[in-house]
Order: sequence, then C-alpha cells, then structure tokens
Amino acid sequence: MITVQTIQDKLRQKPGVSASIQFYDMADRYFLTIGAYHQELSDSDAKRLLSELQTDKQSILTTKNNHPALLITNKKH
Repeated sequence: MITVQTIQDKLRQKPGVSASIQFYDMADRYFLTIGAYHQELSDSDAKRLLSELQTDKQSILTTKNNHPALLITNKKH
C-alpha cells in the first residue's frame, strides 16, 4: 500500500521532480507518477491519498479527465 510517507520519501530521493496522482481513461485506473516511476493505484488507495494530501502545503488539487487529481511539488515548506 502506498502511503503519504512513501511518496514523500520518493520525492526526497529525486530533487526537482514532482509527483502526480491522476486518473487515466485508457487504463480506467489511477496512477501515481514520480519522474519515471509509475504505480497503479486502486480506487480506494487513490481516494485515500487524494484526501490525505489535499491539505498538504506541497499539493495542488485539480481535476483531470473529470476525476480529482493532485500535483505534489518537490519543494521545502
């Protein structure tokens, strides 16, 4: 299971890279993307992460393909 801590750890390992959680219509799935890293997410994991990260100072909540999406920047608070 992907956690917020997992995402933050991966971002720390890749300075200057952002992460995103978004729905891809062709795959009918959510994916977490950090640079070249891609992880398929279950709907429940995606919704949990979107909920947990929506108030994070590094996150920007948006919509992509008519689904909630999130961009997580890799900058210090």
